[in-house]
Amino acid sequence: SALEARLDHLREEKKRRLHVLSQCTEYIAELRHKLKIPEEQHPDLPSPEKDLSQQVLVTYHTEIERLEALKSERISELIPETRSRVAALAAELHVSAAELAAAVSSDGGDEEQQLYDLEAEERRLRERQATTGKLFALL
Repeated sequence: SALEARLDHLREEKKRRLHVLSQCTEYIAELRHKLKIPEEQHPDLPSPEKDLSQQVLVTYHTEIERLEALKSERISELIPETRSRVAALAAELHVSAAELAAAVSSDGGDEEQQLYDLEAEERRLRERQATTGKLFALL
């Protein structure tokens, strides 16, 4: 019936919105951590479990836009900080300069891409660090 079809549509929309808000929440947390924003400066966002309105989606996306603008403002600080963490991990894991250089370009290209590459390499090295730690624990 039309009513059941509408109900199915609404259930799917609820599921979709919960998924979108879950992804937004994760990204907002990642940006807040990356930008070292103190908790007292986090605006209160409505709970997705209580409200899935279009306005809540807009609120989350507005917060993402604000944080991305802040990230763009601070990118010149973020790149050297991330590069320093990557260098420390590389030294700890005895990664050669050539291997590190191959993974992370330091040329004067797009700063967003540089930061993205550095963060990807940091994640890769942290995974390697965790794996190496597990191996040594077995010995």
